[in-house]
Amino acid sequence: MTRPEWLPPVMLGPAGWSLFLDLDGTLCPLVARPEQVDLSHAQRRMLRRLNERLDGALCVVSGRGLVDLQRILRDVPIRLIAAHGAETPDFASAEVGPASALLRRLHAPLLRLAAAHDGVWIEDKGHALALHYRQRPELGEPLDHEVRALAADAAELRVMHGNHVIELLPRAISKGQALTRAMQHPAFSGRTPVAVGDDVTDEDAFAAAQALHGFGVHVGRRPDTIARFRLPCVVVANTWLDVLADAPPPSTTVFDDDGRALSGTPG
Repeated sequence: MTRPEWLPPVMLGPAGWSLFLDLDGTLCPLVARPEQVDLSHAQRRMLRRLNERLDGALCVVSGRGLVDLQRILRDVPIRLIAAHGAETPDFASAEVGPASALLRRLHAPLLRLAAAHDGVWIEDKGHALALHYRQRPELGEPLDHEVRALAADAAELRVMHGNHVIELLPRAISKGQALTRAMQHPAFSGRTPVAVGDDVTDEDAFAAAQALHGFGVHVGRRPDTIARFRLPCVVVANTWLDVLADAPPPSTTVFDDDGRALSGTPG
């Protein structure tokens, strides 16, 4: 696996991009409870500018449900992919088939599993069930074994890990498949897909973007990523996005031999 490069924030200006941003751990820091997450006024202004810079080819891609994403984004008019691609109001939706019924069947056993451990709780996302254990990180491995045992006969479902969360969701759903469908939308088609995220769940989006001749940007220091580029943390990711939102078109920017942006325009 090739080690990701640190991303030069000005050289890779966003002209011609379709930009897909994760929320938790990318735009916003990870917190104990998902309902505590919100965007600052500065972030809202930055996302509006970035959306204008990209001519509307900006999308937030999250494991959160659509209602929750809409609560957080509120007055920011950008497209949303929620629940790992199960809820896509602006794009074609995935077919989940009988997987939803299997999730309903497993809801009660998962609730019992969570209730047996202090600090562990279940989030029902509609198209997915998430077992959160951020307050009990030492339980990650045993909880994984128990969730896999519960879902052993549910071939239509997959178990997916995130930052101190284990999710059960239909196999037909992933951020990568959602990104691929979104790239057929007129606002995104013909552009270079760029996926930015921090978690294992974002690897599917990186793979899809790179298969379509774009690239992934991993936020953090996780070593096992296929992303071509890396940003070290949420703060740097927001700074990079802020720079992109105001970046001039590449044709008006001159760079020296080391890739540093110079003032002035080409002669």
